[in-house]
Amino acid sequence: MIRLLPVFVCLLLQACFARSFAGCGCGPHADDASSGTDAGDNDATHDTWIPMSDEGAPTGRWLHTAIWTGSELLIWGGRCDIGGGSVTMAFADGGAFDPGANSWRSIPSPGFLSSRFLHRAVWTGTAMIVWGGRNASALADGAIFDPVADLWTPISDLGAPSPRWGAFTEWTGTKMIVWGGLTRDSNNSLLILNDGSEYDPSSDTWTPVSSAASPPPPIFGVSAWTGAEMLLWGAAGEGAPGFLGRYDPNAGSWETGIAEVESTILMRGAWSGEDLYLWEGLDFGGGRYRPSTDRWYDIDPTGAPDTIPAAAAWVGSRFMIWGGIDSMAPSFSTTSIGATYDPLLNLWAPTTLVGAPSPRDDPSLTAAGAVVLAWGGQDDGFNCLSSGGIYYP
Repeated sequence: MIRLLPVFVCLLLQACFARSFAGCGCGPHADDASSGTDAGDNDATHDTWIPMSDEGAPTGRWLHTAIWTGSELLIWGGRCDIGGGSVTMAFADGGAFDPGANSWRSIPSPGFLSSRFLHRAVWTGTAMIVWGGRNASALADGAIFDPVADLWTPISDLGAPSPRWGAFTEWTGTKMIVWGGLTRDSNNSLLILNDGSEYDPSSDTWTPVSSAASPPPPIFGVSAWTGAEMLLWGAAGEGAPGFLGRYDPNAGSWETGIAEVESTILMRGAWSGEDLYLWEGLDFGGGRYRPSTDRWYDIDPTGAPDTIPAAAAWVGSRFMIWGGIDSMAPSFSTTSIGATYDPLLNLWAPTTLVGAPSPRDDPSLTAAGAVVLAWGGQDDGFNCLSSGGIYYP
């Protein structure tokens, strides 16, 4: 592990480790899933936003997790800063959104699981696993939520990773991989972790992940599951050399190489099914990595918006970024600007502003079949938002 002394680094990293490492990450990590039915399938035209109903929606928040089940968007946990950030409220509740009916239902709070943010969640195909995160301190517990039965079940902490927030998590089809993340030591110094474990829900057991040949401890990054291995792009610090780690859970081994994308804490990413897409905008641009050929490709920045995107997702055949900070606006204000990138045409196209959710940073952006669901985040006044939108690309 690496020790970081400046306390302000932790505050900066909170936005970095939000869900939008989608699926990546930021995330997220990898909280977004896009298998299953085409959500909200109707006759809506392309490049169209439809407002999400706010009736029954969860309380406004950010640093929550957002998971697509194939029929519902599951929002859970998160935080809201009150009084200009003087008070932090964390949540142990959430909601389930049905885009076809444009309606919410509440998710019950598990009495045994504390409120938290910067936790991680994965979808197993039948249930959501929530693990880790932080509130007053780092956490190392979790639970499984069955959305059909509306039932929470605690998971074993025997052999679980040490307490942490902002870990990289991926679902392999049978196990949840947990790797890296942040915590604090007894002197309140920030620690970057480079260890982890795999959780098997069928046996409720944890197995350590080998750290041999693993990447340097990542202070930020984007992860993805390819179907055979976990990809982890990241760096040990802003401006440090980027790396690309590949973990094969069947072999229990890592391969680590140099990433041909500059390292920045503001990078967002998504997995297309073939390539890992990375984009920061502003100064660094981005690129895509194809593990089948171990090759990096440039993404042409021509036509990309002048924004620092808050979130990214892969929908259909395009990479989408949305929200965040408008780098051309006074005082770098929040934005509703977004864009999609078509790799076949190597072209960016703006997403419409008509009907788009209000400007915000740190929303979740979740691929849901043929549409994308944007929800939550905070505005320029740091007010937590409980609104969102359904985007038809």
